[in-house]
Amino acid sequence: MPFSQTDYNQKEIQQKLLLIINESMGLNPLHPFSKLTTRQTKQFNVKFHEYISRLPDEGYLEIIDRDFNTIMLEVFETMKPEEQFVRNINTDVIPMSDVVVE
Repeated sequence: MPFSQTDYNQKEIQQKLLLIINESMGLNPLHPFSKLTTRQTKQFNVKFHEYISRLPDEGYLEIIDRDFNTIMLEVFETMKPEEQFVRNINTDVIPMSDVVVE
């Protein structure tokens, strides 16, 4: 069965395709769709339709996963270590009664 609207409706597939198409356009793969210009959106749509039309009827999810994983590997290889991890920040609220002012 070929790629369908049902496949596209899956959030994970949408995110993978966004990343793949952004990269094919020369954009940062993590660039949000909402930040594309009108021209970029039109280009994105063309590239998107070209990409899904080239997918085979069988095994297309594996191809999407492979392309996504290849791009993400490159993204992580070029990131600085501090960009890869979210810092563990203590967000506990301390009651004012426990605060000692000297």
